[in-house]
Amino acid sequence: MIIKTDALELNKKQILKYLGYGNERVDPQTKEVIEGGIKELMNKARPKYIYKTWHDFNIMNDEIHLNNDIIIKSDDLADHLKSSKAIVVFAVTLGIGVEKLIKKEMLVNPSKAIILDAIASELIGKVANKVCLEIIDQRNVFRNTRFSPGYGDLSLEVQRKIVKTLDTEVKIGLYINDSHLLLPSKSITAFFGVFDRLQTLRKSCKNCQLINNCRFREEGVFCYDQSMEK
Repeated sequence: MIIKTDALELNKKQILKYLGYGNERVDPQTKEVIEGGIKELMNKARPKYIYKTWHDFNIMNDEIHLNNDIIIKSDDLADHLKSSKAIVVFAVTLGIGVEKLIKKEMLVNPSKAIILDAIASELIGKVANKVCLEIIDQRNVFRNTRFSPGYGDLSLEVQRKIVKTLDTEVKIGLYINDSHLLLPSKSITAFFGVFDRLQTLRKSCKNCQLINNCRFREEGVFCYDQSMEK
């Protein structure tokens, strides 16, 4: 399925965080490159997603059994999905055009490529949240936050199971390499629970693997866009 980016508004403060800016002023040239980069990326991005919902599942201690399709071992994910009436697994990508643009600029203008990469990170986050909204809007239900491989104790290896189960290579052109990383890189796989009652969408640092070595926490800011908690 295709996601339209027309109505998406990127958070420029979040882009600056990805670039390592704290409270210091941003020079006019960087601002100009960011503005131009946003337009370029929006033209190149072709976001697509695919998802599957499991009503038949079982959570036992630290294991999640999604019918006979996927078995996942994770205390943190099991805790995240407990009490849900259904479990959604989805994959979303900005497409190969964004990947090619960043790689091309890395050869001729590395500083611009770094800025484009930060913009793309913000864009894929916004697109992933729009995917969640589109899935939920099809039903009279609520969701909790998305939970991706690499969060907490959920291994990146789980991405291979997701890619295979959702057939992402054929459906949306999303592959996985030997290190369990997604290709194109500006892609996300994630789980969320479906509930009958409203759930909090406020994120937390508690399950992050970098909690004890995080430059954002030291600066008193968040690595994620708080405006996405919707």
